[in-house]
Amino acid sequence: METNRGCPRGCRFCAACFVYHPFRNRSLSLLESISRNALSEEQRIGLTGTAVSDHPQLLSLCQSILSQQGGISLSSLRVDAVTPPLAQCLKGGKERTVAIAPEAGSVRLRRMVKKGYPEEEILKSVDTLVENGVCQIKCYFLIGLPTETDDDVKEILYLAKRIRHHILSGQKNGRKRWRLVLSVNPFIPKPATPFQWAPLEDAGELKKKLKMIQKGVQREEGMEMIHDLPKWAYVQALLSKGDRRVGKILMASHQHRGNWRQAFRETDVNPDFYVYRKRDLDEIFPWDFIDHGISKERLKEEYVKAMQEAGATTAS
Repeated sequence: METNRGCPRGCRFCAACFVYHPFRNRSLSLLESISRNALSEEQRIGLTGTAVSDHPQLLSLCQSILSQQGGISLSSLRVDAVTPPLAQCLKGGKERTVAIAPEAGSVRLRRMVKKGYPEEEILKSVDTLVENGVCQIKCYFLIGLPTETDDDVKEILYLAKRIRHHILSGQKNGRKRWRLVLSVNPFIPKPATPFQWAPLEDAGELKKKLKMIQKGVQREEGMEMIHDLPKWAYVQALLSKGDRRVGKILMASHQHRGNWRQAFRETDVNPDFYVYRKRDLDEIFPWDFIDHGISKERLKEEYVKAMQEAGATTAS
């Protein structure tokens, strides 16, 4: 059940935030009506949206579903939206795993993507979940963000280990089943976002960073890691930032039943030109003619500001 569209937070990597502008919520009365009809046929309702936890009446909605003996699941929660009453609702709704999205291990990169939670706030949200009986937690992280270093990647592991420690130390019943899943995926620059000028990081570098995290995770009991393959990140970036010429590659891939390597070999279009090239600030993009309610100048200002906050420079 979709609770809202758009997002008021403005995270600089997020296409949904900018493409689905402005942020708007479905009314509580409509959501309750939909849930009543759904629970006559199903036992569980999944609440979805680009900013589920920013719905002003999320707690009331969850309580309404619980009062009808319905189960609840959420796509993810904002770190600063985790409260004891909401955590209790999720436990009561038999939600086994709750996802939060720190996005980066270092506060420098979290600030750059406009998700500048201090570590204390992230750990506090974990404590709130665990204290209220939710001990299976998934954390979303991005690798390959602009200006990212190996030290930033190591910070993902450091933060994950601290989260694991808080899960273990916060359990009232030491025998309760717990789990920490790190969902680590390559950052893919998307059109109509402040990071549309940024390139995808080299696939070899992404593989190296994934191995770095995987090696650290293997040493920690109860912690696991899932991730997308860098080769699919490359394809996603190509389809995200390509122009009409990429249609040749897309058609060739279709003819070869999804064999992208063969498609790259037999077309005269260089995919690296779209995927690995940092764009100039004055470049005209194929999607510039689409009006999604946010000007390119505003996106450019956000990009320049992000690079300044990260201590980097941008093209003139």
